[in-house]
Amino acid sequence: MLIAHVTDSFHPRLGGIERQVADLAARQAAAGHTVHVITRQCGASGVDAGFPFTVHRVPAGWRAHGRLRAVLAPLRPDVVHAHASVVSPLGWAGVDVAVELGVRAVVSVHSLWVGPGVLAARLAGLKSWARNRVTVAAVSSLAADRVRRTCPELPVHVTPNGVDVGWWRVPRPLDRPAGVHVVAVGRLVARREPMTFLKAVREVAGAADVRVTVAGDGPERARAEAYVRRCGLASRVSFAGALRRNDIRDLLGSADLFVNPARREAFGIATVEALSAGVPVLAMAESGVNDFVRHGKNGFLCEPGVALADGLWTMVTDHDLRRSTAGFARDHPLDAFDWSRVLARWDSLYAPGTLRSPSADPLSHCPGRT
Repeated sequence: MLIAHVTDSFHPRLGGIERQVADLAARQAAAGHTVHVITRQCGASGVDAGFPFTVHRVPAGWRAHGRLRAVLAPLRPDVVHAHASVVSPLGWAGVDVAVELGVRAVVSVHSLWVGPGVLAARLAGLKSWARNRVTVAAVSSLAADRVRRTCPELPVHVTPNGVDVGWWRVPRPLDRPAGVHVVAVGRLVARREPMTFLKAVREVAGAADVRVTVAGDGPERARAEAYVRRCGLASRVSFAGALRRNDIRDLLGSADLFVNPARREAFGIATVEALSAGVPVLAMAESGVNDFVRHGKNGFLCEPGVALADGLWTMVTDHDLRRSTAGFARDHPLDAFDWSRVLARWDSLYAPGTLRSPSADPLSHCPGRT
């Protein structure tokens, strides 16, 4: 079929949505579909070379609707797949144009709709989505629940992000340095709470043999590095910057613990990658990782009222718990998130006969889930 993805965020910006859209489009193209990605204009030139699909760039703002229509009408796609974050004007417009053209419209919700996001969702006309039989799928159970609260009459499926689960499995080096190597991977932006993580490290580092690697870049990096210097943690904490996937996999191969401090995490691709590499995870229970991080089995979930520092202290000092959770992660791969299953899930949601009521939960067979 001919699939048109519409996304506000895309290459060269590097983040979870951007990489997920690119990976999904590339794998769909490899499966034999004709794939187009329509996104916003950017200042860089030549950034779209090398993709196995066609990229169209249109201006954002009030002109987006007309430009989208000018791209989509002659393409005559079988499905328009819009990708929505908290505020995604191009994604919303993509749904509207698909409905106008009589093309099947599918929406991926990649973020948690709270606060201003709920207002943005209401303004997007979710009730019209329900009337026009737009298929909506969120990346986690929590994200789906937030959409249902906003528009109870709109059926919402759960379709997780895809990960090459087997590729992330790496042998653990036999000659490992002393101490506990803690790793965090993600864009250094305020909503991902890098400062919360570093403050937890500060509380633990004085009494535990721990070293920390922070992989990622973003506007919070300068503040984070200044904090580490000011607190005398420079010998314990290193900043690796933005890494390629091969380098992240190598980094996870040396890690004893992966930390995701974000409370507003809708899914957590890097967290799935860490578990696939056999690294136990410390994360927040009220986030989207609750779909696959099982407390005491493959990691530690900080319930509301439990500080991240307390969880970090437990995972760093309790060697038996860390070993057992690492073993569980290695022995129970997260196959529900493997690309083969995610692609099949999207194929079923693209089909014109998709049920109005949400289909079976694809995460029901995650390790340890009850």
